[in-house]
Amino acid sequence: MTDAPAWPEWLPPAIAEYAEHLLAGRTAQLGFELPLDALSGPVVSVVAGSKGCGRLHRLTHDPRMKRAWSDFLCEMRQVATVRCAPERIEPAVRAWLRGYLLKALTGDIAADLLAGTPNLNEQREMAERIGALAREVLGLLDDPCACHRFTPWNLLDAGARSARAAPAGVQHLFQEFVAASRDRYWSGSDTATFWSLGARPILGDLREMLGALANLADWSIAGESFERAPSKIARFNASIYVREINHYLAGLGIVPRPDRGREKGFPLHQLIAITANVALSSSRKLNADFVRRHLAGRPRKIPS
Repeated sequence: MTDAPAWPEWLPPAIAEYAEHLLAGRTAQLGFELPLDALSGPVVSVVAGSKGCGRLHRLTHDPRMKRAWSDFLCEMRQVATVRCAPERIEPAVRAWLRGYLLKALTGDIAADLLAGTPNLNEQREMAERIGALAREVLGLLDDPCACHRFTPWNLLDAGARSARAAPAGVQHLFQEFVAASRDRYWSGSDTATFWSLGARPILGDLREMLGALANLADWSIAGESFERAPSKIARFNASIYVREINHYLAGLGIVPRPDRGREKGFPLHQLIAITANVALSSSRKLNADFVRRHLAGRPRKIPS
């Protein structure tokens, strides 16, 4: 067993304790101690010898972080004094500090999650295709084919009644559909099964769902609610990182304030830049102006 690392005296005890927790290979998730919107992306376990461990060491030992941890500690304590009961102030501050360390370790996960995102034109075309396909299916279901006394529902009826031979997972799915539509199509019978019914009662909500899907595709296009894929340039990936950790702090009520505030001005953008430079260990250093510019646009949508 290796000896416990020597933590710098300027490192807040809550951070040192949590860093030891991570180095022991325990889960990095803090659960209720983090705001729900801070838990984006995969939860990462940081173990000795991993790439994350290198980042963890920098965030807890790099002298540049001395000011960042000190200022965050003071600001979090002031915010907690306003938001928390007296007995909850220090537990909240410790939890928020641990949450910031976790976000500083994992804040660029979003760049990896979005790496395969289509560009904006491709996303628009995709939404248009989804809307068109939904309307096409609606049109097929409405086609009576009266001259042949046949409708598309006849085809689906045959498929539903042959589902007795379907794999167990498919049968279970159809049984759930039957249960969901029981009150609409028959009264209290426990003998009805998915192979004794037609497709129309089993898929009772299909028409409404297809209509909603078509409308949702239209709304996505009109509202431009598309994910912006990250550039391959490391500098842009750094902008995703600063947005993620800023989002966590904003959820706690940690925001920049000018001079003449309740005390001296709180240099949030500079502290985020320090954290990013230490965590990313990039040759292209960020500064407060870079952080301020990349936080001035529309807020980043966090991945679900």
